Amino acid sequence: MVTSGWILGEKRVRWILGAIFLLLLVGCNRERYELQPDGSLKLLPKEDFEPEHQTVEVRSVVSGDVLRVSNGDTIRLIAVDAPDPGERFFEESRTAHEELLLGKKIKLLFDQKKKDSRGRSLCYVLIPTYQGNNPRRVEESTCSVANFAMIRSGSARYQDSSPNHRYRGWLRAAEVRAREERLGIWSP
Repeated sequence: MVTSGWILGEKRVRWILGAIFLLLLVGCNRERYELQPDGSLKLLPKEDFEPEHQTVEVRSVVSGDVLRVSNGDTIRLIAVDAPDPGERFFEESRTAHEELLLGKKIKLLFDQKKKDSRGRSLCYVLIPTYQGNNPRRVEESTCSVANFAMIRSGSARYQDSSPNHRYRGWLRAAEVRAREERLGIWSP
């Protein structure tokens, strides 16, 4: 009897310690994002965010792959190659980027290389998902990714951005789908 009571007590202690470990693990990972099949990110290491760049507002859209934000930085979307001024589909690409981001609060996610040769910040741009139409109720666990959206909609091409390759396969697949469906720049 004493032995079976101890075994049940030991199981309870193990269960409680396991539950505490899981709570600590979830709590420590609060700012981690994981790629989802639908193209969104779900709760990446905190060290991937530079505190001064974590959340900013988009002030202007320069092109389909470059924007200016509230802290004064110019952002270049990692792995996104949108048409340049004078090229076919430039206006459509810039407009799509504007509709997606202009005036919105975003999070900037950095990879290995943080700046390009022109001094622009290289980022994955995360757009928080709101609950309903209330911008004050942010669903913190999911974000849309502008880099993916621009490539998947055919508003831009995938461009290898080594050493920034965290989502290379996912972004390449987005371009393949846009090509197959003849969207945007891939239309005849």
